Amino acid sequence: MCHLTLASTTLHGRMIGTLLPIGVEEWLTLDGNRWYLPVMGTGGIAVQLHLLPYRFQGLDTIGTIIFLTSVAIFCLTSSGLLVRFLLWKNTLPNSIRHPTEGLFTAAFLLSIATILINTCNYGVAHIGEPSHDNWLSKAIEVLFWIYTFVSIVLAIALSYFIISRESHTPQAATPAWALPCFPAMLVGSVGATVSRTLSTVPGNHGRVFPIIITSILLQGFGILISLMFITIFLKRLMLFRLPSPNLRPGMFMAVGPPGFTSFTIMALGQVGRTEFLPSDFGTAANFNVGDAFYVACLLSGMLFYGLAGWWLLVSATAVIAGASQKHVLRKKKVDFDFHLSWWAFLFPNTGFIGATILLGDIFSSAAVKWVGTALVILECAVWLMLMVQTPLAVWRGRLMVPGKDEDADVEGFQKENEIKRW
Repeated sequence: MCHLTLASTTLHGRMIGTLLPIGVEEWLTLDGNRWYLPVMGTGGIAVQLHLLPYRFQGLDTIGTIIFLTSVAIFCLTSSGLLVRFLLWKNTLPNSIRHPTEGLFTAAFLLSIATILINTCNYGVAHIGEPSHDNWLSKAIEVLFWIYTFVSIVLAIALSYFIISRESHTPQAATPAWALPCFPAMLVGSVGATVSRTLSTVPGNHGRVFPIIITSILLQGFGILISLMFITIFLKRLMLFRLPSPNLRPGMFMAVGPPGFTSFTIMALGQVGRTEFLPSDFGTAANFNVGDAFYVACLLSGMLFYGLAGWWLLVSATAVIAGASQKHVLRKKKVDFDFHLSWWAFLFPNTGFIGATILLGDIFSSAAVKWVGTALVILECAVWLMLMVQTPLAVWRGRLMVPGKDEDADVEGFQKENEIKRW
């Protein structure tokens, strides 16, 4: 987030060493794609506020402000990285080939996905008549198809780099290995939002149907490949125990694939219930294909919801156990300082929280709705904490310093000390 300011400083003096504990050459080779995590987390909070079942006057305004904040962070981060890539040769290809930063290249597309979803939630309804198409809804539809194409290409390219560039060990496995497939998986979430927006306009069946079908296909592609990578991470936990306490919040990334899949499938089921026609699938005219699709999506979504809930509870238990070692048992050697991976508290849980609220609506359960509401309130509190901790960590030299954040080893320890750690 500070890339733009620091890079512009180098243009005047080429002597940034007086301002930072490192030289400009070292600084410009630091990883930067992980700085899209605050964009994803902030955008995720805006999505959760839009889904809240119990609303009050001004809530949409708060959600809009948080959404625009995520857009501002996205522009600042992208501008800083662009300056970095332009001023320093080979930083762009090195960024893509980097074993950790390369994975977080997907965070750029995930940030765009949250912006598209929030644009539908907070923007389209406020332009023109709700029963008519407007320029923004048409633009979002075009952007959906562009996002779909780019996410497929990125998923294949990054997955190829992972398996072809270097060998990997189970000790280094993290949920981030599944990141290349996350953008393709989010095609389903974006598609569910876009199709719901377009379905409010009569006569849009020909536009809504292909979006729903594409969303289901890409959701299946993303979730199944992601689960394969997450299984390797589970194997790592079984063989080598938990990561260090300050990195355990990153475990919440494993909640994302099943959580978003649960929410997306059920949301698509609701849209398809009214949009699908027997003629779309060649069935008998008296067959209620919409209701059949809806029930199938509901049951499938509940299966993934259970898996996401398991990962959520295990990750929360691991984080609480790590924090208690530092703050309750007073173990001085335990590292529980802020890390960029702490932003995984927010975005990966958005799908699970959305699915919780959706289930409360489907089954008309006030108790489930209140659980979802409580989770949103908790997430908002965590977001406020992270918005304070992130700039403080930069100011105190805990981030954007070699060996402190993205350029460190995946688990924050040296290879030669791997056995001792575990």
